[in-house]
Amino acid sequence: MDNDSPTISFPLFHGTSSHYLTVFKPGTVPTDWSYKGVTLGLLRDVWAALRDLGREPEWWVERILEQHSGYANWQHGELYVTPSKLSAVRYAGGGAVYGGELLTLCRSALDELVELDRERAKHLVRNAEGLARFLNGAGLPILVEFANVRVCDISMERESDDVRTALSLLDSELMLETLGQQTNFRLIPGRCTVSRVFELEITDIKDPLTSFGLRPICDSKLWD
Repeated sequence: MDNDSPTISFPLFHGTSSHYLTVFKPGTVPTDWSYKGVTLGLLRDVWAALRDLGREPEWWVERILEQHSGYANWQHGELYVTPSKLSAVRYAGGGAVYGGELLTLCRSALDELVELDRERAKHLVRNAEGLARFLNGAGLPILVEFANVRVCDISMERESDDVRTALSLLDSELMLETLGQQTNFRLIPGRCTVSRVFELEITDIKDPLTSFGLRPICDSKLWD
């Protein structure tokens, strides 16, 4: 660990679901997402079943099934953060109900399979240990703030990009909310401490410029 690494002058944000609230207790370092293997396995199994029935995924779903990363990144499982609060809010709103993009895709694919082969869909869900509570929904959007993050604590979402170059371009509030919407980082596991967590009130998640409200979550009982 580089103790001399400079501290980033602005906070970074992670939009997620209340399903994971206990992972993001302020003052603690979040643990890795432990559901990637079983979730990705379920998504692949459901699409194998759908293909048997003559359905094919959209190209971008295919990229996710492959966990492809190139010009665009389709990998999951790591903790992604952004300097743009609005970008994190949009991500939280889009995936909170089921616990993120990968689980939302599982729910959508399962719904499609149910229409064609209900028993096979039920069988696949039963074999996906620990995912039932996510697939049942009920998650709410939350925003996690990481302050005082050091340069050495992050890497770029796309491996071909350079962290210091990206940070140097984010030199004003305007750039943080414009260029910052296309600038995502990966938190290096075991490094960064949660500063604050907010409950989100989103006016219209389908509107990219939607208004939203933040309510700090301060009830310690929620993290017991």
